[in-house]
Amino acid sequence: MTDETARKLQILYDVGKLNKEDLAFIRSVDQYLVQAIGETDSEMFLIHLSVALERSRKQESVDALPNDLWSQVKTAPEYQRALAIWNHVASFRPVDFSNLETRYIMLHLVNILRRG
Repeated sequence: MTDETARKLQILYDVGKLNKEDLAFIRSVDQYLVQAIGETDSEMFLIHLSVALERSRKQESVDALPNDLWSQVKTAPEYQRALAIWNHVASFRPVDFSNLETRYIMLHLVNILRRG
């Protein structure tokens, strides 16, 4: 993670938007992305993940990803690899995410892999 991303996440922690467990999870996800795919600049994804954690803890909903966009994500060549990455990191997530939230997470992961 870049220093700038680390600062932003620290701010979210300092203002109470993330707790220690969530921040540790986000750092672990970042480390896994670096290890698994060499990704070192996942700021948008990590920030989204921090917001998703807060929403999930508060049991707040997120708007549905449009079906046509979700279809594009699911048929992307990178989808299966993104799903494998998500399944790995989801195994140690501190909260459960809704299916709608998970779709946005998958969108981010597919985009990261496309950049790869």
